[in-house]
Amino acid sequence: MPLRAVVAVYAGCWAFGLAATVHGESVTLIHIDGAAIIGEWMGSPDGKTIEIKAAAAARSIPIDDLAAIIWMKAVETDPIGDVGFHLFDGGYLSGVLVRGDSSHAAETIVAKTRLGSATKIPFAKLAAVRFHPVGTAPVAAELFRAALEDRLSAHDVLVSRGDAMGKPPRSLRGTLIALDESTGSFRFGDRTRKFRVAKMYGVVLAVGVDAAPSYPATIEFTDGSRISGEVVSANGDSVRLAASVGFDVDVALTDVARITFRSERVVYISDLTPTAERVEGRLHRPWPVRRDRSVAGGPLSIGGRTFEKGLGVHSRTELTYDLARAYQTFAATIGIDDSVGDRGSVVFRILGDGVQRFASGDVAGRHEGESIIVDVSGVSELTLLVEYGEGLDLSDHADWADARLIQPPADRTDPGR
Repeated sequence: MPLRAVVAVYAGCWAFGLAATVHGESVTLIHIDGAAIIGEWMGSPDGKTIEIKAAAAARSIPIDDLAAIIWMKAVETDPIGDVGFHLFDGGYLSGVLVRGDSSHAAETIVAKTRLGSATKIPFAKLAAVRFHPVGTAPVAAELFRAALEDRLSAHDVLVSRGDAMGKPPRSLRGTLIALDESTGSFRFGDRTRKFRVAKMYGVVLAVGVDAAPSYPATIEFTDGSRISGEVVSANGDSVRLAASVGFDVDVALTDVARITFRSERVVYISDLTPTAERVEGRLHRPWPVRRDRSVAGGPLSIGGRTFEKGLGVHSRTELTYDLARAYQTFAATIGIDDSVGDRGSVVFRILGDGVQRFASGDVAGRHEGESIIVDVSGVSELTLLVEYGEGLDLSDHADWADARLIQPPADRTDPGR
């Protein structure tokens, strides 16, 4: 299928999914190379494949082939509560704190979240708990944010709200001992004191012994919450997830907006070191290559869409990578970064073992990003080239956004054969 046709199918699938999934019957499956499939959700019998009905026929698609499953909800749901639970692996749940029963374990909170009405989360699986809504107590919120971004290895941090009498918010180091819906205990040195949740903004927990691994799946809820883990199975009503918090949960599909997968077959270009790098300029000094940022240092952004992974470069830049014939596909979204508006003009080229595999033609700042899929089967040496366009090198902030290499399925040992 031509590359532009793939992009058109993707856009059409997205629009179709928005209308069709209002009734909870259709999903959009995004392949790891960016192609999309629309079908009726049937489930996952074993956590290894997704079964859908497409074009009146049942299909079984390996999860390892997928980047995401999207349920396009017509209306987002409201959070269960104002308390925010930041998980140790980057997950996030909104909800409310509740009082634990007699089985409430030490160093565990009990909360009502999308995972259940009495979700027990160990302290070791938490990065922080924010007690009040976002947007309140801005000074305390900034202290909380700073502590969360730079968590300590030996201390928890309790952040107070401040009060109406002019007492400013403070960050206090110590150890969280207990926490329920209205009170908590915090140890400062050799003294333990109780605190009222209403007077605190939040608590940031120390980096614990549980290092956060990379989980193969992340469920994103319609209220903005997200939880990672491994899909165990799924049916027409729910998904069973071996969750990062340490137990299995059954998530109702009515609450799910998206499931994102991390395939072991995908390797991002920005995580690789090139074997050769050549950067030059005509009217400007050479700009160094930036990983996972635009060449100017901001987020990678094309056509209003931001990307977490990719390369930011400036014309003229030539990067070469050793693939060792290990990959089947190169995929990316290419374009001029949004930071320069409608300025800039470049040409993207991809060479495999010195032979051109792709050429974009002139790409200007006024153009939308283009999703590309390039066959690199049997290629030993891959070269990514951004050349001068019509305006020499003026504002040529070019992005190889979401640039990734995809290995063939395990049953193919040599993609060149």
